[in-house]
Amino acid sequence: MEIRFINHNLFQHSHYTELPPENYHHITDLELVEHLSKDEMGAFDELYNRYWEKLYQFAFKIFRDDEICRDIIQEVFLDIWRRRHELKIRHVSSFMYQMTKFQVANQIRKSKTRKAYLETMNEVSFVYHVLEQVEFNELNSYLSETMAELPEKCRTVFYMSRFENLSNKEIGEKMNISVSTVEKHIHKALKFIRSSLHRFQ
Repeated sequence: MEIRFINHNLFQHSHYTELPPENYHHITDLELVEHLSKDEMGAFDELYNRYWEKLYQFAFKIFRDDEICRDIIQEVFLDIWRRRHELKIRHVSSFMYQMTKFQVANQIRKSKTRKAYLETMNEVSFVYHVLEQVEFNELNSYLSETMAELPEKCRTVFYMSRFENLSNKEIGEKMNISVSTVEKHIHKALKFIRSSLHRFQ
């Protein structure tokens, strides 16, 4: 059952012409972003419907708090609406998860119980510990540079896993490799990134 988190009163827009609601169901994510840049609320609604549950589940795995996760998702989509005229996106799914991770990092930084939240995280927990010393954007840039040093196949597997949120099975099918090979690539990437971040600290 769909749960609407967004308060549409937050989204101010002028008069515009948009597609019938059912037409948005049949266009790509990138086309939705293009329509969104034209102030089409129907495109925003469709983008929200496609992603809110996945992003909520991602945040919930970290915080286990419904209210906090609702606030995070609202901030994600509110920010997208505010920036709709300037968005430059090539991979919408990756962008949506990056936006959510940024809001998660903001929540962790300002939370009085940050350590408790960090303990609930899995492999990415180490990354957020570094937020004690650097801003998230700086860390994100450093991680991108670090990932670029990985072997191509290893880097591709890790990107699909952590930034496109594909399962190991889905990655294996896309790359025509076994699940165990996918797991080895992810383990190798995490080990390399952890080592690199230690040097960064």
